[in-house]
Amino acid sequence: MVQRLEWTGDLIAKFWDGVAQTPLSDRSFAGSAAAAVADIATRFMPSGAQCLDFGGGNGELCEELLRRGLRAAIYEPSRGHGQQVERRLDGRPGFLGLNPAGEQIFDAVFCLEVYEHVPDAVMPGFLAQLASLVRPGGLLLLTTPNQEDLDANGVYCPTCDSYFHRWQHLRSVEPEHLLHTMAQAGFSCRWLGLVGFETPEKVRHLARTGLRGPWWRRAARWARDDLGLPLPGAAKPVLADQRAVDITLGTESNIVYVGERMSQERPA
Repeated sequence: MVQRLEWTGDLIAKFWDGVAQTPLSDRSFAGSAAAAVADIATRFMPSGAQCLDFGGGNGELCEELLRRGLRAAIYEPSRGHGQQVERRLDGRPGFLGLNPAGEQIFDAVFCLEVYEHVPDAVMPGFLAQLASLVRPGGLLLLTTPNQEDLDANGVYCPTCDSYFHRWQHLRSVEPEHLLHTMAQAGFSCRWLGLVGFETPEKVRHLARTGLRGPWWRRAARWARDDLGLPLPGAAKPVLADQRAVDITLGTESNIVYVGERMSQERPA
């Protein structure tokens, strides 16, 4: 009888070590989106920022950051991917190493397409680890699929008679949920977009022009959404009764969250 696969820590590690040995490893999100993500981050990061790519896979994003003259490290628990990182980046100027010591903190931490893979049982520890790596006032840039239909990306294994997501995704994430979760983890949202990365050049153009639509489109949205005028187009989503999505672009397939690490000291 077919059963849903239960993803244990050991099985997750085995899956990604195995993927690293196949051509599937070349189909990573960062492999096509690294430059676009770096362009978005540039709008928020101070010059000379010290960065960490958390869950860095093969190292494509880290390589892009190094190319831009930044200093960057990678945290990657998969041994298979870690070996590829070392082959790709060892000796590169600005590379701060693989799996840096836990006491290090960074000006900017990137976490691309990792959130959806984390089991519920270890999510609190994962969020605490992320927060501990970002200096107070520093930035976290996180991406995750937007409201993914998990079953649409399921596969069946006839060997073990199991059904599972082809990329080991464990949750479908809504923007409201992510905003709430990251606020609980100690981050304040600075920018949130629903972005399709299928055409990275459009994302890069958006980043270079300020991550905002043209003034006439912003004015039309304000008239439609705030004044309620009968203008064409879908209303800009409001999330968790706190804020509106800053940008929707293309297929809106990914949530892009840019948050600032709040000080541990809260005002009285």
